[in-house]
Amino acid sequence: MEILADRIAGAFIRNGVAAEDDRDIYVYGLIQTFSNGIGLIVAIAVGFAFAIPLEMLIFFIMLTALRMSAGGYHAGTFLRCAVVSSLAIVAAAAIISVSTATIYAPAIAIILPVSLIITFIFAPIEDKNRTLTSEETIKFRKRSRRLAVGGALILGSATALGGDFAYYSFCATLGLGVATISIFAAFLKQKYGGEANEEE
Repeated sequence: MEILADRIAGAFIRNGVAAEDDRDIYVYGLIQTFSNGIGLIVAIAVGFAFAIPLEMLIFFIMLTALRMSAGGYHAGTFLRCAVVSSLAIVAAAAIISVSTATIYAPAIAIILPVSLIITFIFAPIEDKNRTLTSEETIKFRKRSRRLAVGGALILGSATALGGDFAYYSFCATLGLGVATISIFAAFLKQKYGGEANEEE
């Protein structure tokens, strides 16, 4: 997938659409677009397999919204990233399928504050494929915090209404939770030298 993204970026450069200096930016953007597209397809397919397509769409939208601003864990290759993301999606679908109304509010009450704390402390996350200038860091930090706070307020309020509101809030909260787990995993990877070990 990296090769395909590089070829497309090269075509942009040859046709004057992009500058050579921006090649890495276009490659990264294309890879993220492919990744999100494949992730959406997987989420919907898994949703149909578990008979919860709408729930998985809600989950995926919340997951992707925060990850696009805050960043998160990236495996060494596109294939590894796809496998990790697919496993997370299947796990979320399984959790939604077996969960009952009695756990929605308690789970949301735990996940939302933890997600807020992780987002406020660690987001945005950089990696070798996504380096940020100081201005970009400030911009994405503000955006990540707004998303986390706004999401928490909306989901918390919807949960208080009970019924289907609590159910769909639970699905969205799982997406927020997976996104923040990814943020923290990326932080641990950087802190303990996972990036360097992977490159070796």
